[in-house]
Amino acid sequence: STMVSNLFSSSSLEPDPSMPKWMAEYVCGAGLEIYRTPLSPHFEGTSFDNIANTMYHELGVTIFAVEVTDSEGQIQVVLFPSQFVIPSGVCTNVYVIAEDKAAADELTAFGTQQEDGTGANVPSAAAHLREVKRSKRQISRSMQPTAYEVDQDARLRKMQQSYHIVEKPRSLEECTLPRATHLSGHIIVTGSVQGLFYVIGPLRSRYITQTQSIVVLRPSPPVDWDDVALFPDVYYVQGSPLEPVDLVRAGVLTATKAVSLSNVSMEAGDENGETKEHLVDADSIFTYQGIVKSNSDCSVTCELVNPSNIHFLLQGDEGRNAQSHSSFLSPAYASGNVFLPIVLDRLSCQAYYNKYLLTILQELILVGGSSLARFNEHDNVTTAELYQIPVPRQFVGATYGALLRWLVLQQSMLPLALYRAPSGFLKNSKPYVLTNPARNTQIASQDLVFVLSATSPDLNQDAKARAEESGPVSPLHDGRHMNSLIPPKDNGTETSGESTARQQDKLPIENLEDANLRSHMLLIMKQLHSDLAGIQEGLEESRKQTRQQTSDLRQRLAQAPTGVAEDAN
Repeated sequence: STMVSNLFSSSSLEPDPSMPKWMAEYVCGAGLEIYRTPLSPHFEGTSFDNIANTMYHELGVTIFAVEVTDSEGQIQVVLFPSQFVIPSGVCTNVYVIAEDKAAADELTAFGTQQEDGTGANVPSAAAHLREVKRSKRQISRSMQPTAYEVDQDARLRKMQQSYHIVEKPRSLEECTLPRATHLSGHIIVTGSVQGLFYVIGPLRSRYITQTQSIVVLRPSPPVDWDDVALFPDVYYVQGSPLEPVDLVRAGVLTATKAVSLSNVSMEAGDENGETKEHLVDADSIFTYQGIVKSNSDCSVTCELVNPSNIHFLLQGDEGRNAQSHSSFLSPAYASGNVFLPIVLDRLSCQAYYNKYLLTILQELILVGGSSLARFNEHDNVTTAELYQIPVPRQFVGATYGALLRWLVLQQSMLPLALYRAPSGFLKNSKPYVLTNPARNTQIASQDLVFVLSATSPDLNQDAKARAEESGPVSPLHDGRHMNSLIPPKDNGTETSGESTARQQDKLPIENLEDANLRSHMLLIMKQLHSDLAGIQEGLEESRKQTRQQTSDLRQRLAQAPTGVAEDAN
């Protein structure tokens, strides 16, 4: 969410010498934006992957999408069609991640002053821009976001093309569970879920080969459940995320990810009915803290209405430092653990002037029009999706420029950003997103890479092994959880004595839930005991300081003249 949010909003932040190394690096990436610009005619007849590689190394920009005319004559925005060849004689618009508009416009003039093989000059950029104006009307018509049709049969066909779905819609009653303690590695969604389809839809996209179960935990059933009734493995558990018992019922002990959405229907106000901004996010913050204390290996993304509340999610120095910097520089935001709805306000302003942003957003996050369109076979158009992969072993310690060249030209994948792992050198305790890194950026072994790929990346065995060894460093990666609280499954390798003992120790599901609840309460008690011990230690230190101050005061009074001491007493 952080990478996409930064790309779709303007930023005035600049690196500062007083910033930690990680923050200065993060700010450089956060200041980049998406621009639409005509491509130089110099690239006519060149494949898109070669253009992307050349422009990154020549200009330091990332070209990640292009407008292509489909078989019906409509212009579609296609993400990284690696083998697509730029046609001759027409204006081709591309989408680029760059520092500013001037940097993006260099793509239009690139190579136009050179001569071709016959000695004739390549058409000028000005002539190319005139072609852009002539095609403007057609482009503006085709750049409208794709809406779902009212016709149910047509909508079902689109769903089958774009998502993992079941044959028959499942009612809310079928999907309601008294408890989800039997699930493992699932996602918990809490808070005010408005537009449930747009929360769950991206998690059921066709390009995701292995989906995770999703549990919606709410005090009342979602009113728009019918919109997600075709998605598999989506369940509802009735309860409050503020109650530890309900969190356990939702399977928090074995979940790998959780999303705490802001409860916008609840207003925090005083007796005069005035909303107190710092209390608006109380439910989200308490839910976040409850999940983290229950399962520290669960990666939690929290939505905060008020950006200034972000420091409540951080501990110690991080929390104090967050108050002295912009919320967008907080480690929690930079790591993707926080989503700020204020970003949508910025996007609305940007989209007013740049209508193409909504189309790009739809292509990156949801299922865009290009994945449903049909293209001419000779165009060789393939649509890409956004993935996250570990760094291949041979590129650990190498530069980002070398990695990009190999991924683009050898693997047909376009990297957009790095997810930088915690590092003592960079002085970051949390991972963070670095968009479009510089060519000489050195890659660490635990970093992850955001890539666009037409197929699910086939990671090599070394990369897979390292991903399993390193554990969770990203909201997109599976985490390890407290399996010790759940009896292990019989794998058929136990001795007869062990098997007999296991048979005696087996519990019915109700008793297992009770055991989980007791274990959960024990964890909370241990945490409270630790907190109280810290408070007691602080109080003891305060008593020592008070006694020392009293002793010093008495000594000064004893040494003072008699009249002054009597007046002081």
